Amino acid sequence: MTKVKKNPYEPYRFLLQALDPIHVGTGGYRLGRVDLSIVREPGTNLPKLPGTGISGAARYYSALTYGKIVCAGQGIKDASGDGHCGDPQCPICYTFGSLNIKKGKETDKKGEETVAMAGTVRIFDARLLLFPVSSMAGPVWLTSPEVLSDVIANFKIDDLAKEVKANSQEIEVLAGNEFNGFEYLNLGWLMVKINPDHKKLDKLLEENEKWKDITSKLPEHVKPKIIVVPDSIFSLVVNSNLEVRTSVSIDPSTGAAREGALFTYEAIPRGTIFWLDVVENDYRNVNASDSPFPVKYKFKRNEIDTNEELPEPWNKPIDVVKTGLKMMEFLGVGGMNTRGFGRVKLLGSTPEVNEDAKS
Repeated sequence: MTKVKKNPYEPYRFLLQALDPIHVGTGGYRLGRVDLSIVREPGTNLPKLPGTGISGAARYYSALTYGKIVCAGQGIKDASGDGHCGDPQCPICYTFGSLNIKKGKETDKKGEETVAMAGTVRIFDARLLLFPVSSMAGPVWLTSPEVLSDVIANFKIDDLAKEVKANSQEIEVLAGNEFNGFEYLNLGWLMVKINPDHKKLDKLLEENEKWKDITSKLPEHVKPKIIVVPDSIFSLVVNSNLEVRTSVSIDPSTGAAREGALFTYEAIPRGTIFWLDVVENDYRNVNASDSPFPVKYKFKRNEIDTNEELPEPWNKPIDVVKTGLKMMEFLGVGGMNTRGFGRVKLLGSTPEVNEDAKS
């Protein structure tokens, strides 16, 4: 049995890294430089991974791990069944919510009642933290003062913004000691000036405990190659360095390209670092008996099935989400998964999931 929660919600922040290009499309063709564009923030025009897509993938992968695939998907009645099981003791439906059909009711002409239950987690958009760009010094990872202020509460954005400049004559960026000796550096096609006082970046960032926590989870090769660029050019540089691919449909009768079947599509490049907020709002846990947690074993379809342990025990809803996020390292998120797209690696979380449950 789980203990009754004192706090109405628990916030978690996850760090994710793209292992492959990621394409989460807007749906349908668009006029522009590519036929199939990716989802962006309307205000900043920065790419993102929508929380809806992450939630759907996490639910499916968690249900797959648990062995109860009926509880994946949207829960719409079809030939395969009447939607989710809706069992309050099902960790999948408890975490992500449920939509199912109950028969024998007199609520409509068919004698059926649609029953919906909200989930106990809130999964938000995964937003850019560090964006990889090629340069003459090798790959570098870009961020901006505004991005850092979103990630780090009470961050001294004004102090950092003063150290980076963008005007009509010269663009100045702030880089760490890894770039000592560089006066100028190209960020893709754009040439920028390196701020000569390299220690300012290290000082401004290392004084912040939350930034220390973030960098402790980053790959070692990324940490020394972070560059802060002005907010005014960050979106421009990001959108200029997205991956663009061209595909064509093959005519099986000729083995050649089908006429009129050429199309292009965008993708967020491999190596991009995202931050993702997930809030656990276990409103249903009013008393310990109402909760399905802890869960140590997979779903038993019948009495013949043996008790097979989960890879990690689920002590609360956030553990179910973590399982889904970890499986994205192998099964991916977004479109074009069968073409080498979509894998995302979970780098860590704050606070660490499962660690707080043990205390």
